[in-house]
Amino acid sequence: MSKEPSASASDGSSSADTAAESDSILDRLYPNGMGWKRTPQPLSHWVTQLGSDRYAARKLARTKLLAAGADAVPLLMKHFAGSNLEARKSTIELLGMLVQLDTPWSESSAMGALSDLADNQHGIVAQLAVSTRRAAVDARSGAALKSLVLDGAVVGYRESAIGSRTKTRLVLQVGAPFHGGEEGLRWLAWVRGIEVLDVQDLNLNVAMMKHIVGMPDCQTLKLIDCEISDDAFKQLDFMRPMSSLDLRYKKLNEEQFALLGRLPLRESLVLMGTGGGDAERETLERALPGVKVAVRNGGFLGVSCSSSSLDACTVNEVVLDSGADLAGVQKYDVIVRINDQKISRFDDLLEEIGKHHVGDEVKIKLLRSGVPVNCTATLQKLKN
Repeated sequence: MSKEPSASASDGSSSADTAAESDSILDRLYPNGMGWKRTPQPLSHWVTQLGSDRYAARKLARTKLLAAGADAVPLLMKHFAGSNLEARKSTIELLGMLVQLDTPWSESSAMGALSDLADNQHGIVAQLAVSTRRAAVDARSGAALKSLVLDGAVVGYRESAIGSRTKTRLVLQVGAPFHGGEEGLRWLAWVRGIEVLDVQDLNLNVAMMKHIVGMPDCQTLKLIDCEISDDAFKQLDFMRPMSSLDLRYKKLNEEQFALLGRLPLRESLVLMGTGGGDAERETLERALPGVKVAVRNGGFLGVSCSSSSLDACTVNEVVLDSGADLAGVQKYDVIVRINDQKISRFDDLLEEIGKHHVGDEVKIKLLRSGVPVNCTATLQKLKN
């Protein structure tokens, strides 16, 4: 079960805190009681008090409205146009606090109201609404990442490979031992500023896939060795435009290959261990003009090389415990042949290894300080 981080308003108050504070303020304002607890004022009264010239009245109104939560939002917006500048500032600040008290599974009327003011007001009011919205979004993103990490997700900068291209990026990895389930993945809707979402070894249902494809700033989605039901797979149809999709070790049927051809991808589609071959690749290339499509059988050697553009396949990294590592391949080795196929570049290596399945053995001929070396590697699954 997902652990919801303790949401708080920007002044550190929770809904319960603000309710208690309002009672305390009333007790100080009316030391003899004066019946205020027996005849509570409607929320509309407290909205009008936001523009009061009395500080205590304004503070009391803020605490009452904050304690009311989403119920206060329609009244705040209804009275906004006719209120003075002080009341408008207080309304915007209140909406920012209410946004931070939301959860991803609640309808955020406060965020909608705040966005409306940011987009449609002018001058100092618009500036305050824009800055408040930005702060609220940043706070929500921080709360989301905290909850995801508590549930076992990992976030950090790492080498992220798509095809033969590797780049250091900020990656959110969700996989074993992630234990947040469907509820935990709801927090993805609030994550900002992370472009790579790496999902591994999870059983994904429809709701979970919906949360995954809805992550706002995601530009590269990796689904690796996940069990994805047919209905869940269809959620990819609702994917927002992004650069790349990397799908590994999920056998696809004809309908699912056709769905991939409709995706709003801009750069690349990499399929490993999904079935299919040249015919499926050519069909996808026609359906996705300008997108580099790779369809591979899923075998993974476990090396990266300096560049796909150089006329030599020089190893610059060997993945620990990979087939290459266990076969004795070392950094700075130059791979010149796989089985009977000549290798001149890293792309050649990827193409040749991509013809093989997990568990296949390949014979490797390489040069180590100019000396020929032969070895045999057993291909494994590619995981991050």
